[in-house]
Amino acid sequence: MIPPRIRRDLARREQEARALLESHPDFPKAKVQIYERWKANKIPERLAATKRGSDERMEILLESLNACGEAYVRLVSNMQLHKAFSVTLRAQAKHAWADLTGQPFDPLLIALFGKIGNDRWKTLVDCVLRWENEGMRGLIPVGNKNETRRRGYRDHIRAWMRKMEIGTVKDAARRLGVSESTLKSVMSAKGKVRYGDQTLADILKKTGYESNRNGE
Repeated sequence: MIPPRIRRDLARREQEARALLESHPDFPKAKVQIYERWKANKIPERLAATKRGSDERMEILLESLNACGEAYVRLVSNMQLHKAFSVTLRAQAKHAWADLTGQPFDPLLIALFGKIGNDRWKTLVDCVLRWENEGMRGLIPVGNKNETRRRGYRDHIRAWMRKMEIGTVKDAARRLGVSESTLKSVMSAKGKVRYGDQTLADILKKTGYESNRNGE
């Protein structure tokens, strides 16, 4: 069990990190984005219909964690905010674990769930690490970024939708665990980019995209 003093210190750090994110002028926009994503994908209803410890519940909680990462990463504009983003998202992962297992998060208790518990916690941690990397990537000066990456995967996404018998972009976005606006941005070769490199990589992997040697 985590000693009470350390638990209180962790709670204080999480509260401070949350307060820093909330001070960002775009925080309300991020919260609205998360709420609309949850509502569109019916996350509360789907959670209510699944059992604790099930694979289905794990997938829904991971989808929820990704929604938070996608919204909050846009608030990261300096290292201080990145740290707050990291602490907040790690707290979300702990809440997801508690929701999945019905037990308060404690590193020592994870081992009691065996390999499945370890694998599931690792999946949540990997999700957090991907978003932390995405936040750090956003702090790289524009001149150092690869600005020639391909845009517009409409044909590929549409072909995948036909193969999977998915009728709408909204349903496709739900299947891929992203917002509809994010998927539309991935499909379009124009307009503002509304996704990060890791989000794009995840979508292309899930839809079976294979690039050639030139990355086209």
